[in-house]
Parts: sequence; structure tokens; C-alpha cells
Amino acid sequence: MVSKVPSVFEEDNSASNLELASKLTIINFLLSRAGLEDKFLSLFLSNERPELEDQKQMLMVQSASNQCQIRDLEDRILYVLSSSRGNILEDETATKTLYSSKGLSYITSEGISVKQKEIQKSEQEIDQVRESYRSVSSHAASLYSCIGQLRHLNKVYQFSLPWFLSLFTNAIVASQTSLSISERIVYVNEHFTRTLHHSICWALFNVDRQLFTVLLAFAALRSTSNVQQETIDRLYAEKPLPPSHWIGPSWIDNNS
Repeated sequence: MVSKVPSVFEEDNSASNLELASKLTIINFLLSRAGLEDKFLSLFLSNERPELEDQKQMLMVQSASNQCQIRDLEDRILYVLSSSRGNILEDETATKTLYSSKGLSYITSEGISVKQKEIQKSEQEIDQVRESYRSVSSHAASLYSCIGQLRHLNKVYQFSLPWFLSLFTNAIVASQTSLSISERIVYVNEHFTRTLHHSICWALFNVDRQLFTVLLAFAALRSTSNVQQETIDRLYAEKPLPPSHWIGPSWIDNNS
């Protein structure tokens, strides 16, 4: 039995809940950071370089098809071996089938091996081009993580991934174009950040808007610099530490 166990089972250690949890498989439906970046990257390239993304998908289908062909040949050989009765060497039909399957398997495997090498080479070339746009997906993933943390400020601050993806797609289309990849990335990131900030602020209480602006700025910086997550987490704390705990003493001495 497979099910998603509510968080109450993870926090409550009573005998009944422990017994129930032992009979279930806990599935984590949270999307990982790497998976989130790949999602944004695929969405961006589908709009920016559709031919590249189509080629990537086609290669994946071809690779899966080649693996299925090899598996079918192996299954055929296993079926002949398992269905044979007595000495298989005396079974003329089984022997002929094995010889023909073996020859076909060798020819097919060799052909598929060559195709797989070509596919791997093409995938490496495509991935190299895709990685040049990685900073777009990294930036978008950082911003999504930022708005996901807003629920700690108020439980009503819930924003869905489909809505975020729609906003991201609109930013790709509406942002300024450029033949330079680096310039194009800057235009998309800046336009998306402004659009996201404007859209989210409309949904926040006035008291939280300034804090969100700071958090969004940290998230944007984190995707391009070395801002520590610990620094950002302090802003979410219910009882923040005094500045002396997280600001260097030299800065305090110079500004006191």
C-alpha cells in the first residue's frame, strides 16, 4: 500500500499512529532544487530555443526505444529457454530459435550500440548549449524558494507552481530580446524579478511588503553571489537575534 502520510503521523509517536505508519510508504512530493531548475530550464528553452528542446526530447525517445528493442530480444531468448522441455539440444525448434535470436540479437545490439554512442554525443552537445542558459533557471528557482517561505510569515501566503510558471513564461515573452546569450539572460531575470515583485506585493499585507522586498533581493543575489542561506533564514525568525550576533564587531564600532 502506498500513500502520502499526513504530517501528524510524523510528529505524533502514539502507538496507533506508529502502527499505521509502519504499514504505509511515506512519499515526499516536494520538488527538489535540481528538479525545479530543470523544469524552468526546459520551459525557458521551449520558448527561446524550441528546436533545441525538441531535439533533446527526440533523443530521449530514441534512446528509450533502443533499450526496449534489446529487452525484447532478451525476453524472447528467455522464453525459449523456459518453455523448452527436456534436453534443449534435442529440441530442434528451440535450437533454431535460439540461433536465430542470438544472431539477430548480436546484429541488433551492435547497431543499437552505434546509435547509442551517436545519441550520447548529440546529447552532450545539446546539454552544453543548455547549460549556457542555466543561470536563468537557477535565478527562477531561487525566487520560487523565496516566495515559498512566505508561508512562515502568514499562512495565507500560498502561491502555486503553475501560477509561477505562467508568470515566468510571460516574462520570457515580454522581456527584451538580444542576440547575446548573457544579455538575454540579464533581460529575462530583471523583467521576471520586477514582475514577480509587483504581483506578489499585491497579495501581501502592507506590513509584510518591505520584508518581502528584502527577501526577494537576497534571493536574487543568492543566485549570482555568495549570500548565505543562514543570513536569509534570520529574517524569517519569530525572535530575530540582535544585530550584535550577526553583524561584525568592526562594523558596529565604526558606526556607533
